[in-house]
Amino acid sequence: MALLVPVFAYRTWRQLSAGAPAVLTGAARLPARLSVTLAYANGQWLVEVRKGRALLGTRHLVKTAEAMSMLASLDVPGVRSSVEEALAVDQTEAARQAERMRGELAELEAKLAGLSEMAELSDVRLPAQPGPPPAEKAAKHG
Repeated sequence: MALLVPVFAYRTWRQLSAGAPAVLTGAARLPARLSVTLAYANGQWLVEVRKGRALLGTRHLVKTAEAMSMLASLDVPGVRSSVEEALAVDQTEAARQAERMRGELAELEAKLAGLSEMAELSDVRLPAQPGPPPAEKAAKHG
């Protein structure tokens, strides 16, 4: 308690002093900032608007051409190269996945063709053979 007295006394003295500049006793509250975010993730551009921490509305999809136009209007060094780099990485990954899927599709088509050929051959070479009469079946199993 003894340590707080000089602090309070100094503040009181400063407030009473006519020529002293005003001292802010509390943090000034600024109005909540409005922020607009344009984000790229998973091959899609999204825009969101926040006031302070509160999300206003929902996130909206933005066409790639519109997003690129918005970014081009900003004259910020490094933005264009960063965006081009991110898009190139996504394009390379998408091409790799497409190639893998084409390979899987070719394997499945070959398997299907082989199964279809086997089904056609079994229909041509193996006509339906009549089974033994039901009495003979019962005698063999019994």
